[in-house]
Amino acid sequence: IRTEVADAAKYEIAENDIPDVIVIEMLRACLESEPQVAVAAHMLRQVPDVVMVPAEVSVDLVLINDSREFDLDAAVTGTDPVARDRIPVGRVIAIDRAGLLSLDGAIPGVELHLPEHDPKRYRPMLCTTIRVYDDHLLQDYDSGITCPQRVPIDGELKPGDSLRLSYRRGARPGIAAELIA
Repeated sequence: IRTEVADAAKYEIAENDIPDVIVIEMLRACLESEPQVAVAAHMLRQVPDVVMVPAEVSVDLVLINDSREFDLDAAVTGTDPVARDRIPVGRVIAIDRAGLLSLDGAIPGVELHLPEHDPKRYRPMLCTTIRVYDDHLLQDYDSGITCPQRVPIDGELKPGDSLRLSYRRGARPGIAAELIA
């Protein structure tokens, strides 16, 4: 085993040293703050047939009823937990092999519309899902990086609002959100 300290976003893989698997663990919830996308794209451009771990990272906008996220009584009594109360809104981003190989600059954003809902009951949140490999998933609360996160926008979002969400690359990567008038 050989180790090397280098900037992963600039690292060049030697022709005689092609790996079978590349594991990139620079993840935070909603792809925030860490260069997971930049490093994965850089590595895949050099070795497009390598097994990449994680295989996919996706972020979805979901309306979440906080009062139904956790059932502490079920944990204590051993009864079945209350079903979560969520309204899926849409996919914000999905980063996988095909997307990374076709990446040549900015990642296209999406426009999502908040459906009618009770704003006292539901909050718009971003949920990260990680497909590690094949059907091995990290989903809600399996890890700190899969805990729902607030939408990065000032003010309260209301039913009927439309948002433009995009992945911001560069020194401070992450999801950017803006209200569409």
